[in-house]
Amino acid sequence: MARDASMQKPKSKPGRNITESLYNIKGMTCCKCGAPNATIHLTQVVSGESETRDYCEKCAPNLIKESLKKLKRPAMEGGVQFQARIEKIQSSDPRFTRKAYEFVLKSLNHALEKETAKAGASPPHRTARQLIEACESLAKRSYGKEARAQLKAWGIQTSGDIGDIVFHLVENGFLGKKPEETRADFDGVPFLEGEV
Repeated sequence: MARDASMQKPKSKPGRNITESLYNIKGMTCCKCGAPNATIHLTQVVSGESETRDYCEKCAPNLIKESLKKLKRPAMEGGVQFQARIEKIQSSDPRFTRKAYEFVLKSLNHALEKETAKAGASPPHRTARQLIEACESLAKRSYGKEARAQLKAWGIQTSGDIGDIVFHLVENGFLGKKPEETRADFDGVPFLEGEV
């Protein structure tokens, strides 16, 4: 399937809140170097609008690193625009604090950085289970024996809570998802069980 040239032109200005979902698709041409059979498909979501681009395995690692840097910008964690968007989510579902949303984004960011640091690794896309494991790992590392209590104070008690937060973030343009991914993927996954 050929792409319309207009889809490959950036629609966003640098510095906005940007989150990218990454996954593989074959048979595309790299929009950076023109190599055939680009296997990396990036969907960029900015203010609820998405744009898709395809890259080869040679061009993608640097782009992924740049994307991860954008995830760390202050606007994503504590900036006025971030806070306003989270307050909008909280008005319809007040169960989770702003810190809960920041924690889930930070867990995802950490998991993506860890994956891209591996030599020759494919571009990362986290499944529900992998994201829950990343949240559990970050909670234990950051809060030790107090992890469960800290997350509970923010409204996170189960893997289903993480799923609710993720899908709030998807619905509000912070994250992307694959079409087959659902909120139910997060239900029943062990999270902070047993000794912390």
